[in-house]
Amino acid sequence: MSPGPSLARAPKARKRETIPDLIREEVLSFGLLISEMFKSVFVSRARLKLAVGRLLTSQLPPRPRPPGNPGYATVSKAIALREELRRLDPQQPYKAIWREVYRRVIPQYNALSELERREAKDQLRRRVYWRLRARRRRQRQRQLKQISSVL
Repeated sequence: MSPGPSLARAPKARKRETIPDLIREEVLSFGLLISEMFKSVFVSRARLKLAVGRLLTSQLPPRPRPPGNPGYATVSKAIALREELRRLDPQQPYKAIWREVYRRVIPQYNALSELERREAKDQLRRRVYWRLRARRRRQRQRQLKQISSVL
């Protein structure tokens, strides 16, 4: 006897998102241009096509957020407030700016004891400076990657 028809269903094909005609035309013309200009490089390096595709994907919005946990909201608020206060009065000393930042950002700042207040201030300042240094570090790494990719 011959086996009967299979009872298992074939998996459904995924629906692909359609690309608007204008974008499709631009990408196709860019692809033709780059393949004509660098044909020998693409032939000699088979995986280069994938790397170029990843590079193009990374440049399109929305960009993925950096890995890791979301930042502390108080730190984000403190950075924005500090920059705003510096912009409003550039002559104001940093100590006065930070005093205002502490008062506005740290919850129940006036109700804290002197020791708790000092600890909250130190912690906020450390976190703000850490975030700013991390931002500068990421920018430097991005610039170095761009420079090395050009060379």
